[in-house]
Amino acid sequence: MSAFGRAGGGGRRLSRRQSAPLVATISTLSATAHGTLMDLSANGARIRTKPPGVGREVVLIVAGLKVHGTVCWTTGDQCGLVFSEPLTIMEVRHLLHEAAIDGAMKAEVRDARAEWLGGKPR
Repeated sequence: MSAFGRAGGGGRRLSRRQSAPLVATISTLSATAHGTLMDLSANGARIRTKPPGVGREVVLIVAGLKVHGTVCWTTGDQCGLVFSEPLTIMEVRHLLHEAAIDGAMKAEVRDARAEWLGGKPR
């Protein structure tokens, strides 16, 4: 498997990463962790969370999308995912649009929205 977003180990990503801070959930067969999507490309993402181990298969749930992938690196409270299938341009645009909406909200509104989207009871 190639490194996160890199083509042939040459140091160039397959697609450009873009900042998209959004509430995210990563699920494995044995655990679920909540966190923040920090940035993404069509091929992968960086998540701030309690990371699962490298090589673990995960489902990333963010802004109504479920994306299958594999953890390709971890450091501290962050991990990198490489997606099993690249996101479509419409999926990338959807996530960037959702991040822009979140960025324009007041903190308390953004937190309430995150709870509602995540299905957390009040």
